[in-house]
Amino acid sequence: MRHEVLTPGELHPIRNPVVGRKNYYGTRSELGARVASLMFSLIQTCIKLGVDPFAYLLEAATRAREMPGTVYLPHEHRTDSSQASAQA
Repeated sequence: MRHEVLTPGELHPIRNPVVGRKNYYGTRSELGARVASLMFSLIQTCIKLGVDPFAYLLEAATRAREMPGTVYLPHEHRTDSSQASAQA
């Protein structure tokens, strides 16, 4: 049986989910695994959109604390950040 060799460029898109799956094994509960999965997903979405993950998570946590039940997604942060830059 022959296996196709992947180049680094082809391997990169599948690397993060594999590493994430490996990290889920360290969680102590199903809820912990779900939270880890959510965080990995949000961070990867930020990276793909060109949004600073730390800035996004900080803003999302601030909004959640100030307005419980609020959903703030990475693409909204990109829009908010670009509008703020344009006004400055």
